[in-house]
Amino acid sequence: MKPATLIFATLLSFCSLGTCMAQVASGPLDETSASRIVSRDCLLCHGEEMITQQHLAKAAWVKVLQKMQSWGSPISGGEIEPLATYLAGRYGPDSAMQEPVRIPVDNSAHPATPEGSAIQPGNANHGAELYANHCAACHGSNARGKVGPNLLTFFLSENADWQAVVLDGRREMPAWKGQLMASEVGDIRAWLLREANEIYKSR
Repeated sequence: MKPATLIFATLLSFCSLGTCMAQVASGPLDETSASRIVSRDCLLCHGEEMITQQHLAKAAWVKVLQKMQSWGSPISGGEIEPLATYLAGRYGPDSAMQEPVRIPVDNSAHPATPEGSAIQPGNANHGAELYANHCAACHGSNARGKVGPNLLTFFLSENADWQAVVLDGRREMPAWKGQLMASEVGDIRAWLLREANEIYKSR
């Protein structure tokens, strides 16, 4: 085979391989691949019930995934379309409704009491320093997302939930118990609330 012919054949094989890979990337996702993406990019912040109760068509799932990407989800642009197809197939408009959570009548009769620690302001200035040292590597120096999600547009508003996720971890989120005290985790939350409020006031 002549050198020019060999080079052309080699280039053609690479092009064919690239086309094949592109087709695989944009094609339907199997159960294992889809579950991996959901666990990595969606369940990092959300509980499973947030996904299973949606009952959305594919176009609506695409919009949800695009929104979550803009908010800091690590999902890639090439994963949105096939993941939306998968989610619409499992949790589309015709999927079975979730059984509602039932609680004892006695429990429902008790009035809800606000969580006392939820209104403690915390030290936002100290929280800024703690955030830079412990959180910025994953969530970005401005908390707008990097490897982890954007914390200024989505964070846990209840202090107890916030404390649980940061101290005990959740899926890809490591546990900081033993490295941060509960009061310090509250300081970080106070800084995030202050930053989010500044963004809100500037709009």
